Amino acid sequence: MPRRYAGSCVKIVKKEDETMEGRRIYSINELTLILKVTQHTLYKYIKNGDLKARKIGKYWRVLPSDLETFLNEGTRCSRL
Repeated sequence: MPRRYAGSCVKIVKKEDETMEGRRIYSINELTLILKVTQHTLYKYIKNGDLKARKIGKYWRVLPSDLETFLNEGTRCSRL
């Protein structure tokens, strides 16, 4: 059953649904909860090239390695 977090609906998935052939892929909704930022902010990071993401169908996805790089390097504004 979906749970409500900060005005958005997030589906709690089982462990086997979280991976695709052993690889974890984050959705934008998951990243809003992890990073405590809005979807608009995440889309801005993607558009600016700060956060590397892939569009699969109509949804954006982020690999753990890309999230780790983003967390280590920060945004362009924080690099100045």
